Amino acid sequence: NQCPQFQQRSRDLFRPSLEGKLVAVTVERVANRMDSPKFAQVGVRLRRFFEDAASGFDGLGFCLSSERDQLSQWRGYADDGRGVALGFDAKKLSEFIENYESIPTKPQLFRVWYEEQEHDDAVEPIVHDLASLLNLIDPPRGAMPDRRSEQERNASPVEVKAARWSAALKQRALIDNLFRLKPKAFQEEKEWRIVSTVHEEHQLHRDYRVRDSKIVPYRQIKFGPPELMPLRSVCLGPKHPTPDEVVASMLKSMGHSGVVVERSAASYR
Repeated sequence: NQCPQFQQRSRDLFRPSLEGKLVAVTVERVANRMDSPKFAQVGVRLRRFFEDAASGFDGLGFCLSSERDQLSQWRGYADDGRGVALGFDAKKLSEFIENYESIPTKPQLFRVWYEEQEHDDAVEPIVHDLASLLNLIDPPRGAMPDRRSEQERNASPVEVKAARWSAALKQRALIDNLFRLKPKAFQEEKEWRIVSTVHEEHQLHRDYRVRDSKIVPYRQIKFGPPELMPLRSVCLGPKHPTPDEVVASMLKSMGHSGVVVERSAASYR
């Protein structure tokens, strides 16, 4: 039997994409609330600071849903209802990800946030911390008002270096939250994700495959023996042609005993 595994596919969300832009907009919106005599154009400056940092990262993701049998999901993600939905034991999957050791980055399992308030709550503490370092890490440019304090203007190279180091840690904390945010229009998906955030310096740790004439980076995460895989059920799509008993027999032959096989209750036209 082959070792059970799943693939984390490149999301490439930090380039010009819907979710990447959503994070940048959220950073700017939260930061603009802080505009004060101390900070000039704080929203624009922090958004630029975030985008410069995020451009060097990619996210390898495996997407799931807490909805096992949803018509829009069958249509959009399962070959127009001909595919299957794999059901995982949430506790076992969470424990596996928590204990999984990998290089260069450890995967994270989390729920996706769709509400604007959730987006703001996710980035606000980090934005506040970055804003406190802003006048050291990104001094005013051109015609931008210089609202730095005398202490900030006279900061030593050591102080500036320390501020940049602290800001880099905050940037990474912000980037690790990027894949949690998605527009409200997608909320019926009730999505969860397993994501590994990878810096461009670590691209050699990825594999590549072809999909629709496009080269897609990915990496494999192996569960080990079949009995360790947290597979609990298989739901056959509304237009899936294989008989239930054939799927059950195949799973048993592969070492996945006790997996429930059922068929979608969705009517499909």
